[in-house]
Amino acid sequence: MSLPSTEASFSTPAPAADSPKTPIHLGYRPDIDGLRAVAVLSVLCFHAFNRRLPGGFVGVDIFFVISGFLISSIIFRNMERQSFSFVDFYVRRTKRILPVLIVVLAACGAYGWFEMFPDEFRALGKHVAAGATFSSNFVLWNEAGYFDDASSTKPLLHLWSLAIEEQFYLLWPILALVSFRLRMSFLKVNVVIVLASFVAGIYLMHTDRTAAFYSPVSRFWEIGVGSALAWFVFRHPVTYATIVGKKRQADAISLLGALALAFSILHFSERLAFPGYWALLPVMGAAAVIFAGPQALVNKWVLSHRVAVWVGLISYPIYLWHWPLLTAANLSTSPFVTQHITAVKLAIMAASILLGWLSYTLIETPVKRVRADKRLAAGIFATLLLLGGAGIYTVRAAGFPERIPENLRALGAITNPYAYFQFGEAIRVDTCHIIVKMPEGFQRPAQCFSNQRPLVMLWGDSYAAALYPGLDVLARTAGFGITQVTGGNASPFFDKTKLAADNLSLYDENMLALDIATRSHPDVIIMSWMVTGSNAVLTASGTVDQKGTLAAFADTVRRIHEATPSSRIVLVGPFPHWDGTLAKVTINYLKNHPLGTQMPMYTTFGLRPEIKDWDDYFSVAIPKLGVTYVSAYKALCNASGCLTHVGPLPTDLTAVDWGHLTKAGSEYLLTRIGPAIEAELDASNRAAVPATASKQP
Repeated sequence: MSLPSTEASFSTPAPAADSPKTPIHLGYRPDIDGLRAVAVLSVLCFHAFNRRLPGGFVGVDIFFVISGFLISSIIFRNMERQSFSFVDFYVRRTKRILPVLIVVLAACGAYGWFEMFPDEFRALGKHVAAGATFSSNFVLWNEAGYFDDASSTKPLLHLWSLAIEEQFYLLWPILALVSFRLRMSFLKVNVVIVLASFVAGIYLMHTDRTAAFYSPVSRFWEIGVGSALAWFVFRHPVTYATIVGKKRQADAISLLGALALAFSILHFSERLAFPGYWALLPVMGAAAVIFAGPQALVNKWVLSHRVAVWVGLISYPIYLWHWPLLTAANLSTSPFVTQHITAVKLAIMAASILLGWLSYTLIETPVKRVRADKRLAAGIFATLLLLGGAGIYTVRAAGFPERIPENLRALGAITNPYAYFQFGEAIRVDTCHIIVKMPEGFQRPAQCFSNQRPLVMLWGDSYAAALYPGLDVLARTAGFGITQVTGGNASPFFDKTKLAADNLSLYDENMLALDIATRSHPDVIIMSWMVTGSNAVLTASGTVDQKGTLAAFADTVRRIHEATPSSRIVLVGPFPHWDGTLAKVTINYLKNHPLGTQMPMYTTFGLRPEIKDWDDYFSVAIPKLGVTYVSAYKALCNASGCLTHVGPLPTDLTAVDWGHLTKAGSEYLLTRIGPAIEAELDASNRAAVPATASKQP
């Protein structure tokens, strides 16, 4: 999961006011620029190397607090003096935020024209339009789902947080103005909104995590905390000065805030239910650091350091550039990039900072100095709208397919492989294969179970579910029934600490499957799961743990043998794993070979090596558990590599993405491993006959 953000910046000294009606702007606080540096570098490191800085995504929340504090301070001070101007406010936002955004959107569009396939470019057009209208969070919210395109393939994913801030900028001045005109305490309005937004976020974390992530309703409280802090500093300057005027007190607040941020950045991870309650720590930490003032310990000696201040000044363009560059690396067809990905990501981090500095120096600073504010802002805004229109036209033109050579066009259409290959339908999503939280008391429908004998039970995650299409064909010819109990991210381990896609713990998920096995006593239980990635068993340091995996599976085997001793267990080993989707691997191969070339039926191009290691390990270790091991790897691979397709059409590819089998791939695999499954059914039947015969009079 990615977690980016941006910020409003007011980091120039306050000019002298010509009259009481002249809008004023904040004096400069270098420590806030230093705090921006912490935020942007955290996000940058998280996106490049999330295992090294697992909580770096909280940089988003830091930005939100900073924006709320600075923007609200300006609004409050000008409204108090009756010098607030909506025109001045939005002109300054336009000059500050839009120029670099326009350049980044245009650069992404140019990249897409030359490097993306039609459906990819069409999707980019939609995101360009969303970025230009500050609605990216709503578009991404609508797109999100279990089978959505990976976030690493969306160059403008990071604009969701900019959209939320701009939505805040539209609402907050209006609320403040109404409160000032009605002589209401805006603090009360602020606190009510913060509490309501926080409660809404907690509720959504339990009902719709995608909404909790992208909705302004569940995110405004973070910006609102900065606003409430600004109100206190503005309305109670004497009390504030008394608090931070005591050096030890200010230092303690600064240090506590910094520790809260450090803990969040170093120890949070994507496994947390975030934002939710956990977001309180980085939000309150950022607020404490800002509240402590520029002379406090951390603020003065760390955040006000000239390097931190310099990075903070260019943090907004750094942020805008970093994610498209990382996405370009993820989408790259170059073998060099995939083979040297660490060095490439380090280079991207450096390039993001360089482009941030160039953008600040050549675009942001010159635009600030132009005095024709209103005309310039109108021109900038018109340019942004033109870009948004170009994005909409790209969508209507279906991504301009005529740009792409004929032999690549059909493969290029596979931008959402799960939809293209109808993967959900093939594995019976949300009926037998559950990938979302289901209503209380939900039970799989009758079609997921069979009363036919002999009976095969399919148990595991989406890799196990991908066996269903081929198993179904085999069942019709071999004459056995199928019970399917699979779930998204539901590897077959009794682990109380990890959640499956339906929000049940793996323990509860597999207790449910075990109960079904206990009641139905299947003749054969077929199991499989993705041994790497999010479904893997990990060591304490976060690496994939083969021995731990074997121990977890051995526990599952023991439980099955105790519950249904007559059931024979078959483990279908891991499927070949490709570097990106198999469609992209095929495209990359064809791009680097003469026009008219065909992808080899078996190849090592784009094939990851670790699955062979797992297959070798399981081949020796699994039979010792009393389980029959069936090697999918050996069935799909030979000395030349692994099987890429079983026919001439794009739909004949063997993998939907990097590893899940297509319907064609599943059916092919079962023709190869079907005899082993039938042999287990025969062995189960032979074992049952003497027991049955002994009961006869």
